[in-house]
Amino acid sequence: ILLYAMDKPVFVVDAYTKRVFFRLGLVPERGIYSSYSNFFMCHLSAASNIFGEYHALIVRHGKNVCKKQPLCQGCCLLDVCPTGRANVLSNSG
Repeated sequence: ILLYAMDKPVFVVDAYTKRVFFRLGLVPERGIYSSYSNFFMCHLSAASNIFGEYHALIVRHGKNVCKKQPLCQGCCLLDVCPTGRANVLSNSG
């Protein structure tokens, strides 16, 4: 609500955000909300339009590719995703 309704530069952390960034090896699988939010607040310019766009892209990626059962083959993040590379290697052999 703070980001989208009030235009406040607060990064939204949801299940998609946690899943994608855990698989990328950037955040722990489980943690407190503020630790995830602080990660993004420290690494992105504090602008509500940037946070909103970034979050929307994460949600889209989480819904379409980085699902609970990820579709790692052909993922745009495969080169930087240890989970994706491991999944592709285990499915190719």
